[in-house]
Amino acid sequence: MAFDVHCSMFDGLGKQETKGFVDACDTPPPEFWICYEDELLLSFIPDEFIAIVNKAMDVSMSESLEWYSDVIEI
Repeated sequence: MAFDVHCSMFDGLGKQETKGFVDACDTPPPEFWICYEDELLLSFIPDEFIAIVNKAMDVSMSESLEWYSDVIEI
């Protein structure tokens, strides 16, 4: 998942909808962060949390969260 902090409206809707999985700024939990690249915070979201993240994306008017389809190679 990609989080664009510059697009966040800091409205807390994602936090409310996900019961705190993402914070009031739409930031995902730090334990899932992979890297910060091209002004995007990239996170790995395990399968059991995908439905929760989709809820945050649904209520986000700023579209600060989106699924990132590029593969990161190490």
